[in-house]
Amino acid sequence: MSEFPKLRKAYADLIAKELWENNIEASVAGSGNKTIVFTAGMFANNKNIKDAHTSLQEALELFRFTRANYKWYEYDTEYTYYEIDSFPDSKVIEIGSTS
Repeated sequence: MSEFPKLRKAYADLIAKELWENNIEASVAGSGNKTIVFTAGMFANNKNIKDAHTSLQEALELFRFTRANYKWYEYDTEYTYYEIDSFPDSKVIEIGSTS
């Protein structure tokens, strides 16, 4: 479905505005905007990465992201990422369905 890349971009833009005051940047990357990238100094600490991902995981699955990158600065080439097991964009599901 062509709506999901647009929804993922809109979600990243919205969450970036919300996280701005905590000095956290959010953006999308990759084909179909399937990767969300969070950048913040706090992500130099692995516990902060795990805690952030745990709190965001459900929303990231709903928007069907397939990967979340956590960088502590913009040009960080060694960063932590999580693969996300999301439904493909083409799969139509009923609300409340898990299959």
